[in-house]
Formats: sequence, C-alpha cells, structure tokens
Amino acid sequence: MSELYSTTATYEKHPTHWYEDGNIEFRVENTVFRVFGGLVRRRSPLLGKMVDDPTAVIKGDGVPLLPLKDNLRDFTFLMDAIMPQTCSTPSLSEDRSWQDFVGVLKIACKYDVRDVADHAEQVLAEALPTIHHPDRNTQRYIDDPEAAVQIINASRECCTPQFLAPAFYALATQDWTNRPNDTNPLARLSDLDTMRVLQGRQRMQGLVMEMGMYEWMEQEEK
Repeated sequence: MSELYSTTATYEKHPTHWYEDGNIEFRVENTVFRVFGGLVRRRSPLLGKMVDDPTAVIKGDGVPLLPLKDNLRDFTFLMDAIMPQTCSTPSLSEDRSWQDFVGVLKIACKYDVRDVADHAEQVLAEALPTIHHPDRNTQRYIDDPEAAVQIINASRECCTPQFLAPAFYALATQDWTNRPNDTNPLARLSDLDTMRVLQGRQRMQGLVMEMGMYEWMEQEEK
C-alpha cells in the first residue's frame, strides 16, 4: 500500500478504493478511501450529507477528508457494493462468511444503503436459523455463545427480529456459566437482553425438573 501523509499521522491508501480522480476521501482506521462523491450520494443519503458538510476538512489538493469511526473490513465491503463492479474487486459475493455479512448488514443500515442491507439480510436468512426456519444451520450456535450474542446485537441494531428467537434459545441452553466475567458473552448484551436470557434459562431448567418429576411419578405408580 502507498502511504498518505497527514499533518498528524501517516495513513495508507486503500489498495482498491483509491481513485486518483476521486473527489472525496474517507479515513477509516489507518486507511484512506478516495472515491466519487456522486456515487456515494446516490447510494447513501447519510454519507451524501457528510460529503456535502461545509465543515469538512479540505486538504491541500482541494479534496475533502472525512474521518469515520467504522471497522475497516466492513467499510471496505460497503465500498465494494457502492462502487461499480468494474472498479470493485472483489465484489460483495455470497462466498463470504456469515460473520462478514453481519458486518455488511450493520454498516449498510448505519449509512442507509438499503439495497445492500436487504441483500445481506437475505444471505443471512439462508445461512442462519430464523424464527421461520429454527432448525436451519443450528450448528453455528451450538458451541459458540459469541455467535449468538453477535446476532442478537446486530438484530437489535438493524431491526431484523427474525434472527432473535433462535439466538436467545441458543444462549439459554449453552454452557457459559463457568466463563470468567471478562469473557462472558452476556457482558456484551444489553441489560434487558441479558435478563431475557436468564429468564429463558430458568424456564428451561424448570421444564427439565417438571419432566423429571413426571417420570419419577410414573415409575412410582408402576
């Protein structure tokens, strides 16, 4: 990667999304994207407003530079989708992992790129359990409470409730109680969602006890 000098730090040009004739720059982490403001405005109303912000820093070459607090990988995926396919390599294909598409969904919702968010949601609906297909690909949750927490938080952020019930069920039935507090996945849930998990866990335990008592009573009657 080539380096891009700033008055306060040294940044790198993005290897794909740095176009010499671009007229707007976004700085994400230690990387700068130089892209076309017209394409950005067309695809993302929120980014478009940022592009037109009169308080944006104008660099010596006359190009506005906007710092963003986003994940570099996620923002790259978003630019892959926004830029024409003749420019974007690789494209936003379904060969990526479901975790990648969670990131795509979140950043597309954040910047109101609706078609990209809808595409990511459709891909995730085929890759993960949903309220309509709770038995689909459940192995993704069985031994990984982190995955369930990731889905719950993304669903809350992006208003995709179809993913919530299977993720809550996974957390209610997984063994995460022996984890240290600093690695307990529940610490990354909201207080209300943590309470829902604990209530679900108590309910499951109560059902197990009821089933055991019922079987014991049947044995006593024989």
